[in-house]
Amino acid sequence: MITFLYMLIFSVFPMMVWGVERSATLEINNEFIKVIVNKGPDDLGRFSIETTQGNPSTTADDHQLLVYGRPVPWTSYTTIHIDNKAYIFGGYSRKTERRSGMTAKYGTVVFQKKKNKTLLTVVDFGPIQVTQRLSFFRNPITKVKDTVKITYLVLNNDRVDHRVGIRVMLDTKLGSNDGAPFRIGSTEVTSELRLNKKQLSEYWLTFDSLITPNVIAQGTLSFPAESITAPDTLLLANWGTLVDNPWSVDYQKGRSFIRQGELEKDTALALYWDPVSIRAKETHVVTTLYGLGELSLSPGELSLGLTAPKEILLNQSENQPASFLVMGYAFNSGGFDAYDTTIHFDIPKGFTIMNGQKRYTVSRLNAGETVQFPIKLQLNTHARPGRYAIQLLSESATLENNRIRRDITVVAPPRLSYELEVNSLLGSGYYDVRLRLINESKHRIKNITAQLELPSGLRLIPLESDQKKITKLSKKSHHDLFWRVKSELQAVPTDAIRVSVTQLETEQLSVVINQPQYPVEWTIQPSREKIDVDDYFFIQLNVRPMGVLNDQWVVTYDKSDLKFLKLVPHPQLNPHFKVTHLPGKIRISALTSDPTFSWDHIVKLYFNALQSGTTEFAVSGPSGTFTKSVTINKIEMNQKEQNK
Repeated sequence: MITFLYMLIFSVFPMMVWGVERSATLEINNEFIKVIVNKGPDDLGRFSIETTQGNPSTTADDHQLLVYGRPVPWTSYTTIHIDNKAYIFGGYSRKTERRSGMTAKYGTVVFQKKKNKTLLTVVDFGPIQVTQRLSFFRNPITKVKDTVKITYLVLNNDRVDHRVGIRVMLDTKLGSNDGAPFRIGSTEVTSELRLNKKQLSEYWLTFDSLITPNVIAQGTLSFPAESITAPDTLLLANWGTLVDNPWSVDYQKGRSFIRQGELEKDTALALYWDPVSIRAKETHVVTTLYGLGELSLSPGELSLGLTAPKEILLNQSENQPASFLVMGYAFNSGGFDAYDTTIHFDIPKGFTIMNGQKRYTVSRLNAGETVQFPIKLQLNTHARPGRYAIQLLSESATLENNRIRRDITVVAPPRLSYELEVNSLLGSGYYDVRLRLINESKHRIKNITAQLELPSGLRLIPLESDQKKITKLSKKSHHDLFWRVKSELQAVPTDAIRVSVTQLETEQLSVVINQPQYPVEWTIQPSREKIDVDDYFFIQLNVRPMGVLNDQWVVTYDKSDLKFLKLVPHPQLNPHFKVTHLPGKIRISALTSDPTFSWDHIVKLYFNALQSGTTEFAVSGPSGTFTKSVTINKIEMNQKEQNK
């Protein structure tokens, strides 16, 4: 019996523990990476990143850590700096406080949810609300979604301004390696270092070897095409230094990545966005990218690595030239020092060097040493769509020569297709101008501006703007822009309406308002079915919706049978129409209405019946004549007396 209970407990207990661990996190994953967010109760909102299958070309990086925190994250956290006070984003952390001995300030977690492929955590710090948004992002180097987009949106719910800064601290780890160097620009960072915005490259890499790297991680700091701007400061340090200090750190350049009292390196980084003033009811957003990187490799006595975007969009605007960073690496794996080593970039035609050199010479490259060479390239006016090869070549007096190439595809800029039309609104003198923008390419198109130009006689309705913008138009999609305009003419305007569309270049479109050919169906409806001599009554003129109001219409009647009293228009008609009356003929012109016109009737014409018999009404206009007969009854004497 005891043996049975013992087996039962130990067979169920792992399932219970596993259930707790699973329920303690939210996660999103794809074929490359996974993001895990802590659900609490402690360390609520903290996250970690790891690979699933990683880089498809290798199995070495499958199920490896990029940010420490398995199975439940806690070592990485974000700091929100509000009016000179530092608050830790998320829930209370017993582990952090026990480690540092400090008493930290926290906000109140009010919302946490997995929505599609996004993990959201919302924290209130009094009137300041901060949303952490974690989602997948298509890496500009690899062109697949192997990167995490880390976004913090700050909302000031107060009535006064507040100064808010953000620090994102990541406890980086490459699989089992917690001490791989950071590689930024021409620097291999192996000890504490602080860099300001001007010293930062567009991205940084970290990997353990150029021969057989297990995991290659990449942080993208600047990507203007996606509104990602570099932090003000990047601090690389050991994890203990950063975790114990939520904001300010006693910076010691060159301090070891080995934590005090330990023997192994423990790398971490902190990205600082300095405090800025956020006005009442306004928002502030910061974003960074972190995930997998990619290197083209050529092992040898002098091993080479090369990284560059796989795809570049050809921007034909001289004001916005396309530029990108290429990183070359050389590792002396020959077992002895190399002398007079030359590293040479072979740059194809159509590319111009903006920063860096085409050729580097290293007088002495020690055995086991890695050097790196950043070079920033720009597409020039001779660049054309197609595939180009960038090569890195090495020559040494000591080691064998080597070379490596990486292909870059230059993609033609996506083109917009257009549809421009104008539609009349129920003949009311109002028109809708519709511009349809169509993106049939496989790339997003950003920053589209459309400018409306109206001819004389047309004007925009109040609060309407002649310029409209689209921040981005997704691939294989379309978007409609509308302008509502009003005619100040009695006739349909004949001059063209023009729209200028600016994206990579300006396109001018025009459209003319066509005279609408709507069939007009007037109806004449008396106010009563039975009309007697001396009665007062009215006829109501109705027209089918989409009829034309602003033409001239003539109502005729028999002046011997009827006496015209007055005309009462529909209350939604504009009051500036014209009415002229001669006995037996009423002329109505310049009828217009608001777009919301209900169309139940147009006007009511009031008459007095003079004599019995059948009388006829007629309405004549450009589309024809419509008639209606009305019978007026003779009243007998006893009826008259009864009425009296």
